[in-house]
Amino acid sequence: MAEPNPAKRKRVDDEVGQEEQTPPPTKHDFESFAPDGDVICILQGETRVRIDSAIMRRASPVFRTMLGPKFREGHDLANSGGVPVEIALPEDDAEVFGWISRVLHC
Repeated sequence: MAEPNPAKRKRVDDEVGQEEQTPPPTKHDFESFAPDGDVICILQGETRVRIDSAIMRRASPVFRTMLGPKFREGHDLANSGGVPVEIALPEDDAEVFGWISRVLHC
């Protein structure tokens, strides 16, 4: 009795150039690396990322200064009463910031 033909393998050249494309972030994108984080960064493309200010201050001299007493963001954070503060960072790339936040918060 003859066996049925096995399914053919897909040709490798059929897969070339068909990598998954990640769609660009939209203004509705939200990533939370710190569910209890006290800062929500609004990045390029209006992607929102929730972070823990203490972690970011320890890791970054820029965040240490920005969230300190001499800047508006630091004053807003100190007076927030536990409500997350939104900080606009329109020039920061959302994907890069997401990767950095992912590494720092894990």
